[in-house]
Amino acid sequence: MILLCLTCACDPDALQPRLQSIITSQGERADRFNQREVEKSRGGRNALAPPIARALDIVAASDFFFLVHRGPNKPPRRYSGHDFANMLTTKTLWLGRDIDDLDQWLREIATGSFFGDDRYLVRRPDGVEEPFRPWIERQLISRPILEAR
Repeated sequence: MILLCLTCACDPDALQPRLQSIITSQGERADRFNQREVEKSRGGRNALAPPIARALDIVAASDFFFLVHRGPNKPPRRYSGHDFANMLTTKTLWLGRDIDDLDQWLREIATGSFFGDDRYLVRRPDGVEEPFRPWIERQLISRPILEAR
C-alpha cells in the first residue's frame, strides 16, 4: 500500500534527474576516496618533485633493508623499503619541501641524518652494505621512466 502511494505520488520526469544526480554524486565521492587512498599509499609523495617522488617510489618498492648507523657503539637502525621511503618523505616534507633538484635532495636529505651525521646504507640480500646514494642513482638509471597516458 505504501509502495503504491509512493509510486503514484512520484513524477517520473522529476525522478530521473534526481536519480542521475545521486548516481553522479556517488561516483564523485568514490573517485575522491580512491584518490585519497592512492595519496596515502604513496605516503604524501604527490607533493614532491617528480624525480624525488620517483626515487622514493623505488625505495618503497624495494625488498632491501636500509640502515642508519648511529655511532660506533650502537647497532644500526634497520628499515624496510616502505618504512625508509616514508621516513625520507617526512624528512623531505619538513626540511626540504622547496628542493626540486634530485642531486640537491640526495646531498641534503637522502645521504644521512642531520643530527649525528649518520650515513644511510643499503643492505643487499647478499649481506653487502653500500651507501644509499650510489645505490639509488643506479636504480634510477636502470629503470625507464614511464610516461603517463
